[in-house]
Amino acid sequence: MKFGAFPRALARPTVLAALVGAALLSLAAFAQDKAPAEAGGGNPTPSAVVNAVSFQPLPERAVFAVRPLDNSDANLRLKVAIEEALRARGFGVAKESSLILSFDTRDEVGVWTDSGRRTILELQAQGGRDGGEYAHAKVNVFDSASGGLLNEGRGGTSIATPSTYRIDATVDDRTNGRRLWQGWAIANLSHGDRTELDRAMIPAIVQNVGRSVTRQPFELK
Repeated sequence: MKFGAFPRALARPTVLAALVGAALLSLAAFAQDKAPAEAGGGNPTPSAVVNAVSFQPLPERAVFAVRPLDNSDANLRLKVAIEEALRARGFGVAKESSLILSFDTRDEVGVWTDSGRRTILELQAQGGRDGGEYAHAKVNVFDSASGGLLNEGRGGTSIATPSTYRIDATVDDRTNGRRLWQGWAIANLSHGDRTELDRAMIPAIVQNVGRSVTRQPFELK
């Protein structure tokens, strides 16, 4: 429901003010007895997911050389953590190997929306010396987005798509140039800093090396 309107032409602004005041008082009394129910949302979006695609089976007792695509200090620390996670899963790690596990990280900026400013009363007047030859008042009773007399609405700026942190990883066979596996994990940046997210995302990626999964959720601890 959008706007309830008073279509009567009013002779003077003082009459308009009296009518508007009476309308607001009656609606305020009604609002004390009954408030609109908020619609329930669906399943919540997971805060972190991992995806992986296996193109070819990995060789038995695979040994990886881990290579960051960007040799920043943060990625060099991440390289050590990935090597530790690979060893914990039973893979071998060496400085040189035919199997290259490459990785990279990046932030993806989210999207914000503005649902508009809350409006309870709108006044319009046209003609006449006092602007009251034709006057019209509209009371916004309820608006789920911007809000009205009976509700505050969502109001202001809201997050449509949250900012995320992403780790991409690939496994390539250096002997023939073939890609054997690709995986990536995405986490909501509001759930921790990079160090905390890395600690949760690396095991999720390494656990799925050589496997195929689609939007598998995991916990950010």
